[in-house]
Amino acid sequence: MINFRSSITSLVCALLVITCSPYKSHQTDLVNDITKTDSVLTDIEPAIKTNTEQNDSCVFNNDYKTLTMDWVKELNASGFVWRDEIYSAIKVVDQDTISLSQGGCYHFGVGAEWSLVDAHPATDSAYWISKALELAKEYKLDDYIEFITDRRLIQREGTNNEIILYDVIDTVSVTNRVFDGIVITERGERKTLSLSMYFN
Repeated sequence: MINFRSSITSLVCALLVITCSPYKSHQTDLVNDITKTDSVLTDIEPAIKTNTEQNDSCVFNNDYKTLTMDWVKELNASGFVWRDEIYSAIKVVDQDTISLSQGGCYHFGVGAEWSLVDAHPATDSAYWISKALELAKEYKLDDYIEFITDRRLIQREGTNNEIILYDVIDTVSVTNRVFDGIVITERGERKTLSLSMYFN
């Protein structure tokens, strides 16, 4: 027969461990970070030890901080702050966040992400493509400006209402250049608009 007192003691101990765990506050910090910066820059190689460390075997330059902040200076953009933990420069304006990142070791990526509170549903193609054009113009993503103004976009099949993907039709044959397309993610009133590409 199971010892009732031992079972209760084990249950109380387990509850104490769970409620006193630092995981809950860490989870809250992660949620706060996600709502501020969201996801474009998730392709960044996690094996990078520091953002300024150069690996002798790197094909490209993985000094994200220098490359990104130089890009910010070239744009004459103000208000951006470097965040080491996400390898991105961010700018917070009211409830909106812009994230920029550039660099990479084996894949050299360039990305811009705009996280904003907006009532338009992610399925409102005309509205969100106009927002993507606004983002591309603001941060001089010339290829995306061309894709959008030339209407060289195809909505990817199988997307749901929470994530809308538009592939771009790249007519220039650069074999090592890959465009991730326009990605719109919806979490209630918060939408995230991402434009990115990389060389491999």
